[in-house]
Amino acid sequence: MSASAYSSSSRSISPSPPPSPVPKKPKAWEIRQPEPVLDFDLIFNENITNKKTGRPQQEIIEHLHISVGLTGKSFVARITGYDQYGMLVDIIIDTEYHKYELHQRILWTEFPTEIQNWTLQQKLQLSRERMPIRSEFKVHVSDIHAMKVLRLQPSKYPYPILRSLSVPLAPARCPFRYLVVIDFEATCDYAPNPLVNTRTAEIIEFPWVVIDTTTFKIIDKHQIYVKPDFIEGVTPYATKLTGITQHMLVNQATLATVIKKFDDYVSKHFGEKRNFSLLTDGIWDLQVQLRTEAKRKQVDLKWYYHQYIDIKEEFRKFWPWFPTTFQPGLNIMLNAIGMEFEGKPHCGIEDAQNIARVVLQLLTLGHSFSTQKSIPAAYDPFQDQQFVDFGSVADANAWQCPNTTCGLWNRPWKKECKFCFRSKNR
Repeated sequence: MSASAYSSSSRSISPSPPPSPVPKKPKAWEIRQPEPVLDFDLIFNENITNKKTGRPQQEIIEHLHISVGLTGKSFVARITGYDQYGMLVDIIIDTEYHKYELHQRILWTEFPTEIQNWTLQQKLQLSRERMPIRSEFKVHVSDIHAMKVLRLQPSKYPYPILRSLSVPLAPARCPFRYLVVIDFEATCDYAPNPLVNTRTAEIIEFPWVVIDTTTFKIIDKHQIYVKPDFIEGVTPYATKLTGITQHMLVNQATLATVIKKFDDYVSKHFGEKRNFSLLTDGIWDLQVQLRTEAKRKQVDLKWYYHQYIDIKEEFRKFWPWFPTTFQPGLNIMLNAIGMEFEGKPHCGIEDAQNIARVVLQLLTLGHSFSTQKSIPAAYDPFQDQQFVDFGSVADANAWQCPNTTCGLWNRPWKKECKFCFRSKNR
């Protein structure tokens, strides 16, 4: 990456009184409109005729409630419009014999607090821009009112599919000239007697991808393999997951040396300027893995490893219609904006490039990536409830793949092997 990437009169007159200030006309979004009073009698007593069947919708809801059950379940909702009361949707319910589409509304009060605190004009404008008509996501049915109206809330796992997103004429400006996407791979295992766990895992791939936020382009990328102290930690499970073998690592540099290489890269291309930020997909890479391993191996970490941007949080900030607990995976984020994963999952450099694709799309849509997360000096990931440790000891009902050339252990809920796709019962 090159640096370039990187007239007066002498006559005395009495002063005139200053002109009266012209009142400034407020902009549209500065005018706070009074919130409409929710007319629940109107909302909950609408006699809706279902467009597809021509039948009163109340009959359909009663039938579905008796035959398949509705409350407590999640269904796909397709957005059809917005009004002062909320988001208009069609709920898609597939049964054994028929596919139903129920015309419903998600009230503004059922969305997260951030949405509720917006003015009506903001709710309508931003929803139309970022949650366009025909977009889909999963909703949860929490109640049924008078067998006419479903009380709906965005699901904890919404799996959004967003259609026809609007690109602003003047995209928001990111305060960082460069975003450096990092996605580590580490030793791991899943077995009744695992050789590695979260506390002893070691980084084996250190990739990074550099985005220039002024040109909206990837301008550099690097991949470095890392030799772990415990080479046996590159278990068959880790090799199947990442494609990295023990043989690939025996002659590679240690973590301390690789961190020095990355620090030299930062020094050469960014200098002392704080015009860049690291960016990851979740808290594991920097807050958990690097921090834990560097402390164990007494490797010093410079300031930029202690503050970063989390793409999961940025995605939810841009789409705050979903629950605050929503932690989208990389495939979910890609699918939401009309993309598919390119390459091999759990190959660090290819994961990082796919994360970069999500970042570039959000930049294009006007997201500024202006907020960094700071890691406190006393932070302990194993005391952090946000960190989900999926564990390395096989669950009680885990099963071993019957394929003799595979033989790896799988989570209880898997119906086929994660790696060779052999059926659990074959």
